[in-house]
Amino acid sequence: MKRVSSPLAVAFLFSPLVLLTFFVAHLMGKPLLMMFRDAPTFGPARSVALYAGVLAAACVFVAGAFVAVTVALRPGGWARKALYVLPAWVLGYMFVGFLLAVFRIGRVGRLPLDLGIGKIDLVMTWLTLGAVAGTIAVVTAVARVDLDAKVRNRALKTVGLAAVPTGIAWLGLLATIVIAATTQPSLGGPGVTAGPGQAAMPGAPVAAGPGQAAMPGAPVVPGTPAPSWFGPR
Repeated sequence: MKRVSSPLAVAFLFSPLVLLTFFVAHLMGKPLLMMFRDAPTFGPARSVALYAGVLAAACVFVAGAFVAVTVALRPGGWARKALYVLPAWVLGYMFVGFLLAVFRIGRVGRLPLDLGIGKIDLVMTWLTLGAVAGTIAVVTAVARVDLDAKVRNRALKTVGLAAVPTGIAWLGLLATIVIAATTQPSLGGPGVTAGPGQAAMPGAPVAAGPGQAAMPGAPVVPGTPAPSWFGPR
C-alpha cells in the first residue's frame, strides 16, 4: 500500500464498518418501539440517530464517488479498464438500492431469513451487500491506484465530514438505550379495561367499568374504553 494513500484507505475501511455496525444495532432495537411507545423521547431519539446515520453514509458515499469516477476514467487495456470501472459500478448498484428504499420498492417481499427482528426484505439485503462490496472495491482502488493529490484530499475531507453525523447517530442510539433502561415498558397500553372473566395484564392501568371492581393495587382509569383486541372474541 502506498504511504500517501494509506490514511484514505484506512478512512474508507473504518467509516463504513462503524456505520454498518450502527445500522445493525439500530435494526436490532426495532422490537423496542412497541415496548417503549409511551416514552415521549424514545421515538424522536431513534429518528435523529437514523437520519444522522444516513447523512454520514451519504458523506462516505460521495467521497467514494470521487475516487471511483477518477479511477474509472484512467486509461488502460480491456482487463485493466474493467477493474478500474468496478468501484463505480458497485457504487451505482448501491445508489439504485437507495432509490428503491426511498420509493419503497422491494420493501414488501421478505427473504426466508429471520434474525429475531423480523424477516429481512430485498432492499435491506441489497444495501448491505452493496455497502460491503463498495467498501472492498474503493479500499482496493485507493490502495492500488496512484491517485492525484487533489482527489485524495477532497475524498479525505469528505470522509472527515462524516465524523460529526456518525457521532450524533451513536449518541442517539445510546440515548435510546438509556431511555429503555430507565423507562417502564408499555405492556398493555394505557387505559386497558378488564372485561368480565378477563385478567388484566400485570402493570397495565385498568379502567373499572360499570359493575366491575378494580384489581387490588392496579391503577384505575375511570371510564376508559377497552381496545378491541382485549374485548370478546
